[in-house]
Amino acid sequence: MYGCASLALFITFMNKFSILRTFGFSVAAAVILSSCASYSEVQMKAPTVEFESMVPTAYLARCVDRQLRTVWSASRIRTHNSGGETVYIVSHNKSGFVGGGIIVTVAITPKLTFSHVALREGSHIEIGSGYEKTRAAIRFCGSDEFSKALMAQFSEERQIAEAENARLAEQNRLRANRNAKELPLKRTVGTRICRIQENGWEAIGFVERVVDQKIQIRVFDLRRGSHQAGLQKDKILWDYPENWYLC
Repeated sequence: MYGCASLALFITFMNKFSILRTFGFSVAAAVILSSCASYSEVQMKAPTVEFESMVPTAYLARCVDRQLRTVWSASRIRTHNSGGETVYIVSHNKSGFVGGGIIVTVAITPKLTFSHVALREGSHIEIGSGYEKTRAAIRFCGSDEFSKALMAQFSEERQIAEAENARLAEQNRLRANRNAKELPLKRTVGTRICRIQENGWEAIGFVERVVDQKIQIRVFDLRRGSHQAGLQKDKILWDYPENWYLC
């Protein structure tokens, strides 16, 4: 028997050459395609796999997406979002167009403290073991194995984040200590100071005046690595000494 996608493409081809203009063939085509489940029909069916998960919805969605791709080609999969619910749709048509019928849908509905996942199945024409593989793949997202793997990932990510925060805290502490030691010199007229600008160039100047908490700086050159810009005219600006370093 032809699959839904094959039938849809075949009928489109025949229609192109005006073969479907005969009433009899048009009726036959409609009857054939009526066996292909539509999106609304599939969503009205009882789920074949259903579970609730405490896993954050975003991670659950990634799992479902990844698992579906182990069974079906990416070209068959598309998503539909409505009212906070995300539905993954696998269609017969490899272009993602669902006119040829739905194979499966997986709906992820976030609740107050958990997410509800429901797998529904459409037409069983020419699918082979695809349905069984899909059921097993989606069940994995609700398994203890997935939850434990995710917890291990969270733990690793937390350790990496804590290490990075500790590194940044130490970096800030050292910078604060250095600024405290250098501050008297950076508030001294004639001191040469530098600063890396947002564009990556290093501004080089001298302290000319000190007024309250700010210093007046005469920038006379810009450089980046071995390149020097060479200002045609010195640039005068006011800034806090903490934003500059001795050079």
